[in-house]
Amino acid sequence: MLYLIQISAYTGLMFLVYLLFLRNRPMHAFNRAYLLACTILPLLLPFAKLPQSFSNDAPGPILNFRLPEVTVGQAAQPAYTNAISIAAIVYGIISALILSVVIWQWIKIRRVINGSEKESREGYTLLRNSGFGPGSWGKYIFLPATDEHKTIIKHELAHIQLHHTHDLVLMNLLQVCFWPNLFLFWIKKELVQVHEFQADAASGVEAKAYGELLLSNLFNSCSLPMSHSFIMHPIRRRIMMLGKRSSKTMRTLYGGFALGAAIFIMANILWLQSCKSKRWDVAERPYKTIVYTGKSGTADSVEFFGGDLMTVAEKMPLFPGDSLQSFIVHNLVYPQEAREKGIEGKVTVLFVVRKDGSVVNPDVHGKGGEEPNPLLKQAAIDLVNKMPKWIPGEDKGQKVAVRYALPLVFRLS
Repeated sequence: MLYLIQISAYTGLMFLVYLLFLRNRPMHAFNRAYLLACTILPLLLPFAKLPQSFSNDAPGPILNFRLPEVTVGQAAQPAYTNAISIAAIVYGIISALILSVVIWQWIKIRRVINGSEKESREGYTLLRNSGFGPGSWGKYIFLPATDEHKTIIKHELAHIQLHHTHDLVLMNLLQVCFWPNLFLFWIKKELVQVHEFQADAASGVEAKAYGELLLSNLFNSCSLPMSHSFIMHPIRRRIMMLGKRSSKTMRTLYGGFALGAAIFIMANILWLQSCKSKRWDVAERPYKTIVYTGKSGTADSVEFFGGDLMTVAEKMPLFPGDSLQSFIVHNLVYPQEAREKGIEGKVTVLFVVRKDGSVVNPDVHGKGGEEPNPLLKQAAIDLVNKMPKWIPGEDKGQKVAVRYALPLVFRLS
């Protein structure tokens, strides 16, 4: 989910740069490359990090290593394993529906290709009496009847030579895989328009005559899905673009602005993603605390000698066997008296995993530093005392004691 939010945000920012500096500028090859970059770079950015020496990490002490919060109670127990699965199923169903539409469009094009009169020419295959077009897809040029116009053929051949179909296939696949990113829809629409600008420019016909040709074919065309149509709306924008000219200086200026803005955005994204606190060890010292031994309420003093109590180690202790969450769900008992009195609340239990893997020193704190309810406190302590030995942590090749913080939420149905 976080990845989808990231790529959507990054795509939107890069597309905004396009709208501000590049849209309707007669620099079609650059615009095409930029729009494709808008779809591909955001997929990679979330995984990128600056080298440690370039990041602005600030040292800071880590009080303890915090485990995921666990909610305990009749209403909360069954749900935590199902939410992600349901979301994944819904996501997959929508992706499958979009993919089925793409496959149907491809099948329709193949049927038209197989059912049309074919004429092989240098660099392309002409399809006459297809009932669709004028248009192109892959290496094929569609004509609705037998008549052909030299300028239209030249326009469609430009689509083939510039491999515009590859762009559309890529966009369709991205929409199947990342459909929540709605910016892909607008980028695809703009990319198709840029394809037409490129093909129009390659025709080499005077702007007025070419505009008249576009208008004359406006109501005599039938386009195939997923293909390039000679009559691609909006016509007014295409005719306007035919008359636009810009100097090399202006193209360099606008292209430089766009690249500068995009690089600035990506650099800040990388900087923010690389801002993580460095690991700091607790200074070597004896550590003294209280160990609670179950419901009896007795306590013993335990002291760590000849080593340090760490908050983060190179190899953190691992819970053995089944997951820790599963252990908690099956072993944490909601106190009956607390149920009867309607007592709810959140507590955080601190405990230490010693060098031998034993779990000791449970210390319970309430929300916001308040004193926790005694019933909930004792339930948290009992849970820690039931834990089996962990696989101990290691740092610099030595086994070390590590302190954990485990948040527990007691909630009634």
